[in-house]
Amino acid sequence: MPDTYRALDRTEASLGRQVSTHSRLPRVGPLPALLCTLAAALLWWKASSHPRLGLAAWLMTALAVAAGVGLAFDVARRRLWSAVSVFEHGLLLHRATGARVLAWSEIDSLQLRREKRLRPGALGVLPGLVVLSAETEWQWVCRVRAGGRVVFELGEQLAESSALLETLKRETASLAVPRIYEEIRDGGRVVLGPLAITEAHLEVGSVLVPWVEIAEVFVAGASLRVRDHDDVERARALVEDIPNVHVVLALAEELTLQHRA
Repeated sequence: MPDTYRALDRTEASLGRQVSTHSRLPRVGPLPALLCTLAAALLWWKASSHPRLGLAAWLMTALAVAAGVGLAFDVARRRLWSAVSVFEHGLLLHRATGARVLAWSEIDSLQLRREKRLRPGALGVLPGLVVLSAETEWQWVCRVRAGGRVVFELGEQLAESSALLETLKRETASLAVPRIYEEIRDGGRVVLGPLAITEAHLEVGSVLVPWVEIAEVFVAGASLRVRDHDDVERARALVEDIPNVHVVLALAEELTLQHRA
């Protein structure tokens, strides 16, 4: 029996009712890599038939081949998983190599990171030369970790899969927030990257801010920021350094309300 069907059988017993399915459709398909390959072939032909082009043509050929290989690798990497099915108690990850059942309790963290990605641009033809343009841009990536390893990531389709991201946040926070809250109520100190949370205060690096002085903990741009009742920013940390930043925000909201009462 194929792995996918075995996984589907297990989900009926362990994950409950299916809620939704989210397909992963990479925006970068095989066409850019094919265009790079064609450009490399054209440049090679130009270099062999027009010796005057010399080193410049060979260099452009090498760059086109490298671009094609890079794009093909990127497409292959992003196709490692094709879809995610959401169930009441977890996820079913569909892969080209099979499927994996992932219960909500198995997910260690959701971590947002910014990555610089190369996005192919226009393909132009000048006299005797093919020009490939590209641009780099920062993109948010949500990495889902289980057992200390990244099991899948939501990359440039974060906006398209916002429903899936919100489901992941809601379900993981519903398990993590009560557990952490119980731990700090017993005098514990929970560390999440550069942050440390206790019942009395929030530590951001070397800065300690009592909850009673905090008006709001929020995300702006690429930073998590702490603002007091005088509208003064007391501390900040990079979002990409904080695992489960959505859990931190939920805890902060609960603890600030508690100390305000």
